Amino acid sequence: MSIQSTEDIRSLWILTGIAVRLGTRAGLHRDGAPLGLSPFDVEMRRRLWWQIVVLDIRIAELSGTSLSVVQQAWDTRLPLNVNDSDLTPEMTKPPVEYATRATEMVYCLVRYETYAWLRQPVTNPDLAKKYTKNVMILRNPVEQPRIKDEVMKELSNILEEKHVQYCDPIILLQAYTIMFARITIARGRLLAHNQSLRDTPLKLPQDIHDSLFYECMDVLSSYNSFRSTEKFKNFLMFDHMQYLWLCIVFLFIELKTRFIGDHVERAWQLLDELYKDLPELITDGSRVINVCIGNLALKSWNIREMKVGALFQNQTPPNFITMLRIERESFAYKSYGRMTFKRPKGDEVEVPVDGKKSQTTVNPSYEWPSGNMGLLMDIDFDDWTNWDGIIEDLDMVGHGLRFSI
Repeated sequence: MSIQSTEDIRSLWILTGIAVRLGTRAGLHRDGAPLGLSPFDVEMRRRLWWQIVVLDIRIAELSGTSLSVVQQAWDTRLPLNVNDSDLTPEMTKPPVEYATRATEMVYCLVRYETYAWLRQPVTNPDLAKKYTKNVMILRNPVEQPRIKDEVMKELSNILEEKHVQYCDPIILLQAYTIMFARITIARGRLLAHNQSLRDTPLKLPQDIHDSLFYECMDVLSSYNSFRSTEKFKNFLMFDHMQYLWLCIVFLFIELKTRFIGDHVERAWQLLDELYKDLPELITDGSRVINVCIGNLALKSWNIREMKVGALFQNQTPPNFITMLRIERESFAYKSYGRMTFKRPKGDEVEVPVDGKKSQTTVNPSYEWPSGNMGLLMDIDFDDWTNWDGIIEDLDMVGHGLRFSI
């Protein structure tokens, strides 16, 4: 849960590979029940193997490398939906699963169920003629958006019916699980529709555009509520902000063409709450993603002001828009002819900045000096195509906008 993109991913990738091979050598990739092992050993092996699977997938996302686990054959079943206290080394029979109750395993099981579903055979007989696994449907860039949505709906129903509906939002772990499941589905839909969004938004049916917009708002609302609740503060170390980037980018892009209505006002309010709770999104200019999303936010609001200015002449910008403008104006970048940055290896590169419409492309691998939020990269990051590249380069959601399996 706590692995972030700021860790030493190369070292983690190597260590994860070792874990995969050690697990395979120990036989964890084979389910223990047919081998005649004790119920306790069977369950512990399942938990350990599936955690290795999740770790391998997570590291592959962050490092942009191929997976180690899924390339091999394995048949280890999912762990049971039981509490730790239900398991003892002396037990002679497997514990009875809780069919209508969330346990201490609920968060892990939501993740395991997602990865298991992606590699499962296709259940729709018509689609099974073309595809062998669910993930192949979502990866296909020419598959119809409605078919992809139907497939993602299947995953959503599995998570909801087996786990999420039984979660109590009062319990910390279960509240986090509800939020994570919603983020997983929203992010999955955006990834599945990547090709349609990337070519032109018009290729994606408007009703799917609308449902994605509302779903991203619901995800952001859950995230804001989670962060603002005092009793959840101890869970902030597990804050996977990188999973939200796609939802935030999608909302800002949609707001370039949505100007009035309650849903539009709600979207701007939710984004304002996010920035209020995470001021580093404005002040931390050392992260290129913050600068680029800030630029996108300003462009979206500027378009709104131009389009509806005549209707709402006294409209007040959200606080974060005001702060972003102040940050941009406070940086006297117009007085610079050239600016120098250092790559991680130490070699320098000069980047021209003209203060107007610079077309300079800045390699995200450069080490950006802290506090340079005002450095305006006037690259056109207001459409989905360019975000496909920048998020991939920054390893914020993994190796590009794709599924890992």
